[in-house]
Amino acid sequence: MAGPAIAHADGLLRLSAGTLTSARDALETAVRGWEERGRIWEASWARLDLAQCLMRSSRFGEAASLLASVRSTAEDLGSEPLIIRADELARVGRGRGTLEEPWRPLTAREFEVARLVAEGMTNVEIAGRLAIAPKTASAHLEHILAKLGVSRRAEIAAWAAAVARPEPTAAAAGPVEEHVVVVARR
Repeated sequence: MAGPAIAHADGLLRLSAGTLTSARDALETAVRGWEERGRIWEASWARLDLAQCLMRSSRFGEAASLLASVRSTAEDLGSEPLIIRADELARVGRGRGTLEEPWRPLTAREFEVARLVAEGMTNVEIAGRLAIAPKTASAHLEHILAKLGVSRRAEIAAWAAAVARPEPTAAAAGPVEEHVVVVARR
């Protein structure tokens, strides 16, 4: 029983330290270990922690799938604590990673970096524009390359150029303009 428990604890420590890749590996190991031992409740908690790790890695679709699975298992078990935690994480992740986002699978910040790459900027120029460290710009670039499955900046630029930011619709703009007019009259 110690193996999955240690892997789970290691995953939680790594998650709290922000080392998301190693946290994910440890939590996946914990899930497998608990499942091999037939420990459904413990495996469900490890899945919830893995879902939280995936959300912090901007992998909301994968997290949502895990959360739905845990919720179903929790209902079968009649486990209120599991249901509450699954619902809480689902609320946190709601609205993220949806198909309507044109920059999916990137985060909004990564998309911003990708657009600057498409403009021909270097990492130092990107860092200056976004007021971040050059190493942070480099890290964003590494994440973008991995998420898009490409190996060159030119491929990032081509992808970013093909993706347009959604324009606000007239329906969305209407009430805001009306509200501004009402506020201005007061």
